[in-house]
Amino acid sequence: MLEKYKTIFQIPDEIEIQLVNVEGKQELTYIPEQKKAIIHLDPKFPQDLAELIAQLKLGIEYHPLLATFYFQPNLTKEEEIFASSFYTAVVPVVDAWVYKTMKEYLPTEELEKQLEELQTLWERLELEKLYTGNTEPEADRRRHSFSMYLIFKILGYPAQLKLIGKGKQLQEWIRYKKTLEWAIQQTPSPEILTQIPEKTKAPYKVSVKDKYYEIKVTSSRL
Repeated sequence: MLEKYKTIFQIPDEIEIQLVNVEGKQELTYIPEQKKAIIHLDPKFPQDLAELIAQLKLGIEYHPLLATFYFQPNLTKEEEIFASSFYTAVVPVVDAWVYKTMKEYLPTEELEKQLEELQTLWERLELEKLYTGNTEPEADRRRHSFSMYLIFKILGYPAQLKLIGKGKQLQEWIRYKKTLEWAIQQTPSPEILTQIPEKTKAPYKVSVKDKYYEIKVTSSRL
């Protein structure tokens, strides 16, 4: 299966598969200077090899930071929190770019099967009823919902995502949604991702420093 997708996505770099517990870890580690990628697969957690190799293709074709998120060394506790927030905020855009890449390279039948599985998950989660609450289950569901919404949107399928809430918090989520819709239409690059915190008025800024993202706190919350 690995060699199949390496051929489909035209990946020249070495790919190593490691069976690990992926909880709390990135599933793909790309080391461009070694022309090598490590894919972490968890036997207890279903993962999609095609998605991971499509993300690697993004990293090779556009920028390594689209394949693996690296941050500046020696993060403070607050910077670490905002680095995690940044990753969570922008990963739906990366997911959409990944599926656009899959559409370009995967056979039509296989892509349609992938989308059918997403549609099933969409219906199960009832994503049209997405609340703007702060509970952890809701936050996790919200992240996945934005990813699926953007994937269908970037591929040209009908997609709706209703945010249910009120007041300032709802307006913030509407701004976030519009920002993500703008981002997926841009050429994939880390610089597009770094504009998302600024456009959504996050309390931190992100810039690209060669091989990593640099987090700068603009409004301390600790």
